[in-house]
Amino acid sequence: MNDCIAAISTPIGVGALAIVRMSGPGSVEIVGRIFRGGSSPLDTTRLSAMVGRIIDPKTDREIDEVVLTIFRGPESYTGEDMAEICCHGGRYIPTAIMELCLREGARAAGGGEFTRRAFLNGKLDLVQAEAVVAMIEATTERAHRLAIDQLERALSREIGSLREELVELMARLEYDIDYSDEEGADKAEVGRRIERARERIRSLIETWREGSLSTEGAVVVIAGRPNVGKSSLFNMMARRMRAIVSPHPGTTRDAIELEVSLSGLRVRLVDTAGLRETEDAVERIGVEVSRNYLEGADIVLFLVDAVDGFQAEDERFLSGMKDKDIILVVNKIDLKVDPGDRQILGKDPVRLSAKTGEGMEELKERIFRVALGGPERTGPAITTLRQKRGLEEGLSGLDRMAAGIGEGISAEYLVEDLRTAVRALGELIGEVTTEEILEAVFSRFCVGK
Repeated sequence: MNDCIAAISTPIGVGALAIVRMSGPGSVEIVGRIFRGGSSPLDTTRLSAMVGRIIDPKTDREIDEVVLTIFRGPESYTGEDMAEICCHGGRYIPTAIMELCLREGARAAGGGEFTRRAFLNGKLDLVQAEAVVAMIEATTERAHRLAIDQLERALSREIGSLREELVELMARLEYDIDYSDEEGADKAEVGRRIERARERIRSLIETWREGSLSTEGAVVVIAGRPNVGKSSLFNMMARRMRAIVSPHPGTTRDAIELEVSLSGLRVRLVDTAGLRETEDAVERIGVEVSRNYLEGADIVLFLVDAVDGFQAEDERFLSGMKDKDIILVVNKIDLKVDPGDRQILGKDPVRLSAKTGEGMEELKERIFRVALGGPERTGPAITTLRQKRGLEEGLSGLDRMAAGIGEGISAEYLVEDLRTAVRALGELIGEVTTEEILEAVFSRFCVGK
């Protein structure tokens, strides 16, 4: 980190404003050579903003009138001296300013390099770094709130607290190994402390479904026999006509997708071809596409026609989806038919009309409840697969240690399992790092962040 990096931090293209940013040794000096204004960036000792012009020092040609903001390290995003040039948008102006920065000595930044420097300078831990990406990618209020919680270190504090307790316990066990002639730690108390730590880790792992679905979104696939109203339901949920609605069976021959927000939950809604045995070659392809989508679904909305009722063919298709979260939906209740049995296969279906919208709120609530596995949780939640795997590795080490305590295994072996757990938790928040870990985290970032 002994050089200056530069990047255009806003998307290239037509727009009112753009930002070119630099960070690192020499960033203020570089911008000082291309900026002309009432005051000099070199005179700043703290956060300062100034209006002026960007000039090509070789030709004295003006590029643009800008607002320049200087951040002095360590009181900056990266912890280093930083300069941010807010210029007019478009393609030419920010690119020309970026080229001037590079010509004057800066290096083009890689993806996530600004945030990587923030981590290496102690401004963020790895969970907070992941939250930066989550906040940028958030498409719902719920995903944004989870990202803010992680940025404010709710998850980091819980993991850090766990790790500190285990480090303290590890130090005690290592003392017992070194001074075996003295009375060692009470094994029963060690076992109780390990069990409390295991329970805390298990509680965090249980937040994975809610956290990941809130950030990545739930894949909700609408399925059922032809002409039960799948496309009508899709259109009602999407609030605009996207799928072809027709009384003729087999109209939808390919899956149609749309991202929507249901009660703040990001949902990728998929309308699929009707499930039935058919001789039509094209329709068979559509049915196969439907089956592929069903395999990757988080939730299946299985529609039943209120007029025809639950058929043997419906039961046959449902029997192949036993590992899925299925919400049974009885459609066309606007036709005022006898509802018959209130339950289907022992489940209470949602009864609605995709034509009038009756029952839609109940369906949305059911999707929300099934997706999150119950009422909304409070407290820290994990949102990335890296976090989940790190906690599972830590729990695995503590599970082995707990089993070893029960078997009377000596402290020399127990402490190695404890060390595994401590290392896994340290890697999660960045107390322990490798280049592979850093690459996994920062590869998701765009250039300029």
